[in-house]
Amino acid sequence: MKQLLFAIGIIVPLLVFAHGKEDHSKEKAKKKERLEEREQKHQKNKQTGQMKKMKKADLEIVNNNYQLRVKGFFKEKCIDCHGIPDAYPWYYKVPGIKQIMDYDIREAKEHLDMSNDFPFGGHGTPQSDLKELRKTVKKDSMPPLQYWIFHPSSRLNDDEKEIVLRWIDQSINRLNQ
Repeated sequence: MKQLLFAIGIIVPLLVFAHGKEDHSKEKAKKKERLEEREQKHQKNKQTGQMKKMKKADLEIVNNNYQLRVKGFFKEKCIDCHGIPDAYPWYYKVPGIKQIMDYDIREAKEHLDMSNDFPFGGHGTPQSDLKELRKTVKKDSMPPLQYWIFHPSSRLNDDEKEIVLRWIDQSINRLNQ
């Protein structure tokens, strides 16, 4: 009887405090998944680092061409929203308008931030940013209407579009080599 009580005294607490027959295989599978994800992320970062080294010279050439051929147009027509403007217009200080403008600028920079030359900041690779920029220039979809109405000279003219599109195509070709 003492042995039975002793066994119960040991086994019951072990079952209660050691989760009894709880299945931990799901947790082990999740842990294994997390480890595999970390390994994949590590490999991706390693590849990205190698690509950065290989492409650094190409990116420098594309940036130099950007600064020589295109940056002036973008500074004149795009930087107010996609970069750091030299000055804000007088109406920026008006409550309500300031918040709308700040929001629009934040949104614009999330898509394409031209503050620091090429490669642009944003959420894409340099190649994908260039492809999206090409679509935008061809569609003539920038600036948005609410900006363009008050700044009619903010659109690229045909000659500027041609120069920008040529730079984009040459840049994509160089970066895809």
